[in-house]
Parts: sequence; structure tokens; C-alpha cells
Amino acid sequence: PALNVYGHGPYPIGGRSECEIHSANWARQLLGCIAIGLEGQPMLDPLTGTVEPAVENSRDAVAELLKQLAPMSSGHTLEIVRH
Repeated sequence: PALNVYGHGPYPIGGRSECEIHSANWARQLLGCIAIGLEGQPMLDPLTGTVEPAVENSRDAVAELLKQLAPMSSGHTLEIVRH
């Protein structure tokens, strides 16, 4: 809820139920989503001018994940639940 991401509706206006896996380098580029990368090292964030924890090669990582999952994607859904 702190990120305006909810498991099931109804949820407040502006809220959502999706949690995406996508490319990103820094945590500030995410809002309740997951970024994957092939390497993880601190990098200079050009917006803040500071060195921050980051993931690298995230677009390549997403492409590889999609390639690996493609044969299994038809008819499957991933559900993340809180216990």
C-alpha cells in the first residue's frame, strides 16, 4: 500500500494491482516493480550526481528472461501472494 500497489481490487484511484518485471538501473525508476540485471554495482546516477546501488545490463537481462520463459508462457500466470 505504501507504493499504491494492491493485490486485489478494489483499490484507491491511482492504485494498481500489477507488479512488473522490467529494465531499470536505480531503485528510483521503480514503483513497486522488480528490476533485473546481469551485474550489480554502484553507479553514478546522473540525476542525483551521487553513486548509488544499481543493476547493470537490465535490458539484456529482460531479453534473456523473456527468451527463457517464452516456451512456458502460454496458459500460465504468476501470482505473488503474502502469507
